[in-house]
Amino acid sequence: SDAWLRGWLPVIMAGPDWTSGKLAIVITFDEDDHSDNNRVLTVVLSPRVHHAVVGAALSHCSITRAAAEVLHVTPLGCGRSARSLLDAFGLR
Repeated sequence: SDAWLRGWLPVIMAGPDWTSGKLAIVITFDEDDHSDNNRVLTVVLSPRVHHAVVGAALSHCSITRAAAEVLHVTPLGCGRSARSLLDAFGLR
């Protein structure tokens, strides 16, 4: 995954959607430790986000909700009631 990110992130970030501020990149490192307090690192890259750390709990459902909001469709399943990743990172 490191090599893939190293190869593709510069290509994506050189594109017109990134440079115009219309694109956010979400990278989730889903390493479940099977504990009750499992935490998963999610990094949101955007020209509009600078050093933001979100302390509120987000979940995979938050990513689902954000994708639906970007596509202007109704969120599926748990995304309907999840906190939006867009709101959490100020991407509206």
